[in-house]
Amino acid sequence: MPVFIGLDLGTQGVRATAVDENGALVFESDMKFDSDMIQNEIQDIKIWEEYIIVCLKRLSDGIGRRNDEILSISVTSTSGTVFAVDYQFNPVFNAVMYHDRNHRIQKNSLLNENYPALEKMLWIKENNESGSIYKFLHANDFLIHILTGEYVTDYSSALKSGYDAINEKWAGAVTDHLSLSELPEVKSPGEIVGIISKDMSSVTGLPGNIKVVLGMTDGCTGLLSTGCSSPGEWCTTIGSTLVIKGISESHISDDIFYSHKHPEGYWMPGGASNTGAKWVSVYGFEDSLQELTDYAGKNMPSETFHYPLTGTGERFPFESDTIQRIDCSTNKYDSFLAGMEGVAFIERMAYEKLQETFGVRIDKIYTSGSAGKNKVWNTIRSNILNRPIVPSNNRGSSFGAAVIAAGAVYYKDIQEASINMASNDREALISHFEYSNIYNEKYENFKALLEQHYGQGFKK
Repeated sequence: MPVFIGLDLGTQGVRATAVDENGALVFESDMKFDSDMIQNEIQDIKIWEEYIIVCLKRLSDGIGRRNDEILSISVTSTSGTVFAVDYQFNPVFNAVMYHDRNHRIQKNSLLNENYPALEKMLWIKENNESGSIYKFLHANDFLIHILTGEYVTDYSSALKSGYDAINEKWAGAVTDHLSLSELPEVKSPGEIVGIISKDMSSVTGLPGNIKVVLGMTDGCTGLLSTGCSSPGEWCTTIGSTLVIKGISESHISDDIFYSHKHPEGYWMPGGASNTGAKWVSVYGFEDSLQELTDYAGKNMPSETFHYPLTGTGERFPFESDTIQRIDCSTNKYDSFLAGMEGVAFIERMAYEKLQETFGVRIDKIYTSGSAGKNKVWNTIRSNILNRPIVPSNNRGSSFGAAVIAAGAVYYKDIQEASINMASNDREALISHFEYSNIYNEKYENFKALLEQHYGQGFKK
């Protein structure tokens, strides 16, 4: 049976996942960075390399006699993380992480477009004192280079650096400030770059004939891992934040949404809210989570409102620099129930905007993330969204990268690979509409509450 590997370089460490053609786990290896590195907004790419080699060697050892069945490996990493190297692939400037706000130019000084990774590249170029820059690279490009020795990127990784995936070229904002020779060649996710290098095969124990396949950013591979494969299929991930991403036939872009290009010619629009499930621990609900969840299951809908932001500001499905938590409840139980409802109201606002502003199809909504598995919360969401919720186990970005690896060498394409490898992880449909009429009215009142506190722009 064939084996495929997905390699994920994340903020907190490295994970390599080996699966068969049905998506069944063969072996998984992970290495976590130390706390100082995790908290640092600049990460050392030499440490990246050390951890990746150890992680892949552990994977190779764990797979054992099935090593010869490995056909391909693909990669995934954070979107918007960049670094610069010299001709010998030594770092001129180490990796500036996607969430860094210090090592970037002021947007309006040189750049009007919203390309956060390009802002970091230009800062590095302006402040470089340690040597000549040969290439600016993204985190995914690092993985491809150490596996093959090639300098190439995928258009998913290059999006926030200013690559125009519609016209398949770097935007003028990029070429106005950087030469094309300073940038990696851009190709499509799913393309085979080559085979694993002799050096990497030697130090990891992986066979030397494994094909190396261009991947996508972790948000995109995370979507593939849920089984979302066709236009009209969407996934809401509720982890620390609320992330919505799906597959559309049309490109969507404004100040709120942006689209990655799907390897099969579709688009993958999405966005992330500052709500999610972080508030559960921040506001002290975690210690009695089961008791509160049981209460919520028996007492929905609540009679109050709670918009459970943990900081100031919102970015999706509306933008506000001033909005803060609104909690109208009088006790912990109602606050928890209303908080789950508040997140679901934000989710509904996002899907309504997608439909009403952009005219996209929303046929199915899958859900993933640790909080996305909460059955009571999913029941509330189904009532508020007026749609069924389809839980997905979502085995993570490394699994999604393995799907890309399989789509390149075994299946007809990535779409077919996702259908065959990820669909088995879906759980029973959650479909509850008994409180939909009440929640429809409450939803309108929730938007009016936001408008009352923070002005226009919330109520349609």
